[in-house]
Amino acid sequence: MRKVPALAAYGVSLFVGFGILTLFLAARWPTSVVEAGLLIQAAALLAWAGFRDVRLHWHPVLLPVGCTAIGSALQASTGFSAAPWLSGEKSLQYAATFAALLLIAQTANRSAWRARLSTALLVFGTLLSLVTLLHVASATGKAFWLFETGYTELVAGPFVSRNTFAQFVEILFPLALYQAIRWRRRAPLMVFVAGILFASEVAGASRAGTLILLAEIPLVLWLSHHQGLISRRTVALYMLCLTGALAFLAFFVGWNSLLARLGEDPVTDLRWPIMSSSFNMLKDHLWLGVGYGAWPVVYPQYATFDLGLVVNQAHCDWLQMAGEGGIAGLGLFVWSIATLFKGLLRSVWGIGFFGVLCHACVDFPFQHRPAFTIFLFCAALLAASGAARPTRVHRTSHRGHDRPRHRSRHSLPERSAEFPA
Repeated sequence: MRKVPALAAYGVSLFVGFGILTLFLAARWPTSVVEAGLLIQAAALLAWAGFRDVRLHWHPVLLPVGCTAIGSALQASTGFSAAPWLSGEKSLQYAATFAALLLIAQTANRSAWRARLSTALLVFGTLLSLVTLLHVASATGKAFWLFETGYTELVAGPFVSRNTFAQFVEILFPLALYQAIRWRRRAPLMVFVAGILFASEVAGASRAGTLILLAEIPLVLWLSHHQGLISRRTVALYMLCLTGALAFLAFFVGWNSLLARLGEDPVTDLRWPIMSSSFNMLKDHLWLGVGYGAWPVVYPQYATFDLGLVVNQAHCDWLQMAGEGGIAGLGLFVWSIATLFKGLLRSVWGIGFFGVLCHACVDFPFQHRPAFTIFLFCAALLAASGAARPTRVHRTSHRGHDRPRHRSRHSLPERSAEFPA
């Protein structure tokens, strides 16, 4: 039983990391490798637990995700879906997500492994952010400067979309800030890491992503103060230091591309009429939708203009999930978020997942690639599992018997130490 968390942690990290690094490939085989690897691991875990009569750790988020996989499979097998083959692929995606969450649940409940996975996640994201900064300097359309992607615009490592990279950073940025606040000795390093993440976001020129990162700074500070990690005075000092450090690092990559995109007329953005068509699709298929994965097939019936290109996403995950799964499918997605909600808030850095959910109002992070959807859910579960409320540091009372037991200065937990001014 002691080896289960290690095997689960290494297995999930291997396949999810492989999935992220191969996002630039349009072929199906990387997705198949990720899904097959996770499903085989989960099946082996369940078989071993049944054979040895060992109790596994379960998390409530597994139920709505599992129900979504079953619902998509039923749509495909009964012919209800407008595109049964695509619905079958979606059922595999949600089944792989269920498998990854099951494996993470065996690991994230242990503080030691949770800390290792969080550190590995931050190191992995920081390295990819550095690659992004180098890509901006070289202005190449090749993934990792080696592999053709078919794109001529900025390609950031494995990310061929600036918005997908922005959502990746939205998960990691609060983690770096939280580490800087919680651990005094790591504070300078973590502030520098947060600066690299922020600078890479500015270099990627994602408008929504940059605004979300700016909103995450005060939210992380406020939640840290609410958890008793820092005082009000230190919140102001952190805000000042972080603003200066992030602006200084972002200055070197330049704000020109981002400012140019901010100056674009939002009325000319074609995602708005696409969303309008998606809403009309939802009205006609309100309860059960058109079938998971079938949105690109049904959309031409509701299109109000012709781009001369294939429109394969609604550019609003909330509308697309509702259009494909109906109110029932959207309810399952909201249910999965509800199971993580309290834990994400109490973890502080879990608000990055809420940032992705906000970004999903104008983009499609949960539709980009199955590996990316799995990554988002795994990161959310990892954050929500470490949601134990830290001990607050109270001032010593001097009123007779009401005075608490004396605690030496050196016995205070390091997570309650404040960043020096």
